[in-house]
Amino acid sequence: MIKNALILFTLVVNIFYRLSSAFPCSCAPPGTPREELEKSDAVFKGTVLELKVDTLRVQNAAILFFKVKFEVLAAWKGVDLGEITLATNFESAACGFPFEQGVDYLVYAFSQNDSLSTNLCTRTKKLSEAQADLNELGTPVIVSVSEPDNIPETPRLWQNYPNPFNPTTQISFSIPNSTHVKVIVYDLLGREIQTLVDEMKPAGEHSVTFDANRLASGLYFYKLQVGNSSTGLKRNPVEVKKMLFLR
Repeated sequence: MIKNALILFTLVVNIFYRLSSAFPCSCAPPGTPREELEKSDAVFKGTVLELKVDTLRVQNAAILFFKVKFEVLAAWKGVDLGEITLATNFESAACGFPFEQGVDYLVYAFSQNDSLSTNLCTRTKKLSEAQADLNELGTPVIVSVSEPDNIPETPRLWQNYPNPFNPTTQISFSIPNSTHVKVIVYDLLGREIQTLVDEMKPAGEHSVTFDANRLASGLYFYKLQVGNSSTGLKRNPVEVKKMLFLR
């Protein structure tokens, strides 16, 4: 316990000197979700279970910070499912992230001395505001089978990201149960350009990359079709969205 406390205190001291609370939070904008995935030591989505204020004294000054306990629902990197605790500065002026108990977040965290931390300079955000990140990150490496957001009630096709794009973009979709899935790209005249997916997929979130390197700039459409069309017994769920390729 003493060793863990010293590790966390060392982490907070370093954060404090890097992001002094005496000045407004100022930092360079983060990179793309994929870039930040590579740079971060942990990327996950989870629910805040507890916010605990702790104090560190440095040169006769009391520094407040939060210990934030999460229930990890899914992860792309660096953590396992279950409960974890990370640190963030107490005030946004010191780049501390304003977590709320009971709210779901997509977290990009960095480690120091075996502890995790995050701040306003990362791409950490509420899960409800993170769809663009989720689209680009793709399917998590590990997923909780009980996670409600992972199993949708109906098939859903997301907007590609980035859009406009050059020359690649990520297309994501969600399905409520294991079924046959097709994702097809069409040109402006309705001609089929490429079939990106044509196979059985398990329930949950999926993504695929579309590479338009050999195509002309312009507007394209992509379609999600769920179910086996050969049965002819019922109309299969279909969604269509458009995307713009600009060289």
